[in-house]
Amino acid sequence: MAMLTRTFFIAFLIIASFCSPEALAAASSAKRQVYVTASFTDRESLFIEDLRMDEVQILENNIPKKIELMVRDEMPTVYGLLFDKSLLAEDRAAGPTYRPGMPSATAAARDMAFDLIDKHLRQQSMWVGSYDRKFHLALASTTDGFAAKDAIHQMSSRRTADGVFAYAGLYSAVMEMNKHSEKRRVIILFLDTLDRESTGKISPLQNLISMSNVELIIISLASRTFSSSGIPPAMSRGALSQLAQATAGEAYFSADSGGHPEDLMRQIYNRIRTFYTLGFESDSPADIKTELSIRCTRSGSKVKHHPSTPVLSLPQTGSLIGY
Repeated sequence: MAMLTRTFFIAFLIIASFCSPEALAAASSAKRQVYVTASFTDRESLFIEDLRMDEVQILENNIPKKIELMVRDEMPTVYGLLFDKSLLAEDRAAGPTYRPGMPSATAAARDMAFDLIDKHLRQQSMWVGSYDRKFHLALASTTDGFAAKDAIHQMSSRRTADGVFAYAGLYSAVMEMNKHSEKRRVIILFLDTLDRESTGKISPLQNLISMSNVELIIISLASRTFSSSGIPPAMSRGALSQLAQATAGEAYFSADSGGHPEDLMRQIYNRIRTFYTLGFESDSPADIKTELSIRCTRSGSKVKHHPSTPVLSLPQTGSLIGY
């Protein structure tokens, strides 16, 4: 009996040592690696390509953090090419082939996507999808640029009476990104204008994407005065810009290119390749939102980044940020 009592006493001491305030404090302060993305522009608003680590500062809840990692193109990346399905509906008058001076929006979207794949994404992982009222995955993640281009080519469809719902498409696209282990994730969205129903859900979309490690690049192919679907282009512009900027991304509008889509593509290409991925150790619990600030000491520089450390977890599919 004395031996049994002694055994229980030893077990109690072991359990108590793990449950002591000191042990619980140590567990709660366990560090975790956090990855965030940011872009930096100089006084001429040109993206900085030669930034040094000692020129960047990261503060979490106003506490300076040591930057453990700073890379640009070296970081493993997955790209999602997402298309508004109404944009992919063939314009029978213009035809599916790009024609200088009067391209259909379908052809313009394809040509831009093909150009990005050929010049930048060819060696990277990418998936292809579209959305109408729900998300459709046309091609799972691959490094085969030819397969990606073929999937885009095959996605053409007739317009449907059901219309499109960008909220559902983007939500599902983020969930698709959740399946990948890459620390850098970029969704490139091709659309005409934002649909009316999704316009009222900009704030939830901003919260979802800003709390994930996803950069959103939006390419709107609507003209200044006419849209074949969705809200008027002027209203759509503000909503799309607001959504992209919440992710350290950007919204681009073909109406601004003055009939020179190659200029638009050059801007997008430069933006994509000048994203920096920064890594640091965080002391904050993973289930608590923290305020993140990134600064650049180079004179005249400006910084775009996610406003908060990404912490959102989804038990059904794992972590949105892949820690």
